[in-house]
Amino acid sequence: MSKYSALTDFLRSQHDAEVRLSFGRIEEIIGSALPASAHKHDPFWANSHKKGPHVHADAWLDAGWQQVEFDLNRKYVVSRKIGEHWAEESGVLASLLPTTRVPIYDLLKLANVSVEDWHRTTSGRPVKQYKSNPHYCYNWCFGSPDEGYVLSLWHGRFAEMDSVVIAAENSRASAEQLQAVADDPGVVAARRSRAGEQAERARAVDVAVRESYRTGHPVRVIINLGKSRTREEADKDSEGQADRGRCQVFRGESDKRGRGTLNRYPRFD
Repeated sequence: MSKYSALTDFLRSQHDAEVRLSFGRIEEIIGSALPASAHKHDPFWANSHKKGPHVHADAWLDAGWQQVEFDLNRKYVVSRKIGEHWAEESGVLASLLPTTRVPIYDLLKLANVSVEDWHRTTSGRPVKQYKSNPHYCYNWCFGSPDEGYVLSLWHGRFAEMDSVVIAAENSRASAEQLQAVADDPGVVAARRSRAGEQAERARAVDVAVRESYRTGHPVRVIINLGKSRTREEADKDSEGQADRGRCQVFRGESDKRGRGTLNRYPRFD
């Protein structure tokens, strides 16, 4: 039996629709200390079910709850009942589960985002398998201020609150932590190289969200399904600053700042 099963029982016993728990209170419930990743890494609190990389998330998902807010500095999480059981795969979030495999290249063309650079190497030579060009197909963000931005996110990172789908990100903190790994001479070369590449991708996402917030333009999202390589796997030991860079992207809400309507898309700190 998982040590987190006590958390499942606790949430099932709650009558309120929302509960806020400190990390210390969670540790009291499960009778054990939370792992270091719970204190340092946003993805630990992602709503990823059994198909994803975070088995501990089953503790709240199996109870019919999801995390809608967390703060790594103030050490708390806010959980909310999701109405219908996650495993039933009902609701808006479940309807967004990918059902087909489509190359990102093709999706970007549909979004009118340029893929011209995919056809060449960095030295200018033509690429035969351009749809799987490794310099681009693994990126987490695409587009430009003129075209608008497209983010590539994993379904397990989303949460549903009152039929609104939300993705919570802190790519700036991710970039800082990954870059610390890339700059650490005590880390093996392969891991340093991978962390450096991921830090660059995370910075690109941060820039895209900040620019979209500044201009009031919506971001579009490509939803991925499967096991992602999480930040924990690239950086298990570094310390990062999570107090800046956190944002929430809301599905289906356009920005109307300057026209008398409250802006919520995206929320960015």
